Amino acid sequence: MVNLITGLIALWQVRTRRMSFSFTLFFLLFAGVSILSQLQYMTLGAYYQYSDLACLGACHPLILLLTWTLGLLALGCSSFLIMSIFFQFQDAYFPSSHLLSRVFVTFLILGIPILLYAGFYHCSKTPLGSTAAIMEARLQAEREAERIKIETGSGQSLEEIIKRLEPRPLFPWIIAMYFLSTLAALLRTARRRGRQDYSPPLPSSFFSTLGWLITSSATLALIAFLW
Repeated sequence: MVNLITGLIALWQVRTRRMSFSFTLFFLLFAGVSILSQLQYMTLGAYYQYSDLACLGACHPLILLLTWTLGLLALGCSSFLIMSIFFQFQDAYFPSSHLLSRVFVTFLILGIPILLYAGFYHCSKTPLGSTAAIMEARLQAEREAERIKIETGSGQSLEEIIKRLEPRPLFPWIIAMYFLSTLAALLRTARRRGRQDYSPPLPSSFFSTLGWLITSSATLALIAFLW
């Protein structure tokens, strides 16, 4: 909750205060990491019943289901909002009408810091809740498979039993949400020119685009659930 609140405050600062290029970029990155990482943690934690999110399972399995499906929706919508603001900020400093040029500038401004962040995080060997949830689900499946094989004397190999017990991966659907929301923001964000408009209003088509995004995200969440 602290991460989500501080991320929303940073996003609010970008929308309401006129700041320099560096400060605006910093607050946007801070908001993105704080909000999206925690929504992703919530989604994966509920899906794999890991860490503090696992306590929701003691209430009712339906709560876990609602948590991770709504988490997918929240990831898509939040990513779309953050990227819409980012692309407006980018266009104010580096206006371009060509899609490939915008993608290249986006990589220089946003991609390089994200790669550096990921690299430093990896080198620090700090445990990451998202990957830990996936690893813990695998370990639980291995323990349960060993128990079943010993008690039943099943002729199936241990790996086959593990594959049957292990939850299907959810991370590809999260990646799909990020891709869908970023593509929507890139294609639909109104292009603004001029440094004086580094924090323009949301695009006029925001709400219509948001409706389309929610529908698409809900469809993806439903497919992920059935899958």
